[in-house]
Amino acid sequence: GLVGSEMCIRDSTKSILCFGRGSQLTAIDPDQGQVLWRRHDLPMGSEIFCDEEYVLTMVPGERTLTTYRSVDGSFVGKTEVPEGAIDSVMDRENGDWGRYFPVVKNSAESFEFSLYDPVQHNTLWKFQSQPGTTWTTVGGQDLAFLSPNKKLTIVEGISGKEALSKTIPVSSEVKSLTVLSLIHISEP
Repeated sequence: GLVGSEMCIRDSTKSILCFGRGSQLTAIDPDQGQVLWRRHDLPMGSEIFCDEEYVLTMVPGERTLTTYRSVDGSFVGKTEVPEGAIDSVMDRENGDWGRYFPVVKNSAESFEFSLYDPVQHNTLWKFQSQPGTTWTTVGGQDLAFLSPNKKLTIVEGISGKEALSKTIPVSSEVKSLTVLSLIHISEP
């Protein structure tokens, strides 16, 4: 059966759909319906993450990523998911950041959310706040953070650029957060 799929956009005119079936990892051109490449070494149940450059696979319950080139499926290498990374699609609040992994560190002293690139082994950006900050995705890729001091911050998911920062009137502690969309309103 289908074990995972991911749509990768290579540029504004070309996209790749990667999916797993049994032990096969396949990339197709969804516009033409052509198979671009196929590998026969995918462990059963693997999750698939990708972008225009790389396809990463991970067996659920393991911390090792296998990396391939998006363009031809050639093997690049293996790497470990960093400590604190949210490596399950279910735990990502339906967020999709391609090959990048969200890393959450929440302690009694601080809250930190960062986006990590396991291919380049670096952090793209970090958001820091008070302990007890709640987060969720907005539109599948952007992120909303609500701190205990009632400050709502929304950032662009890949760049980390702040899109909104407002104090909102909530009268009690927020345990769960849902933001349906961000509408940009011009103020006079």
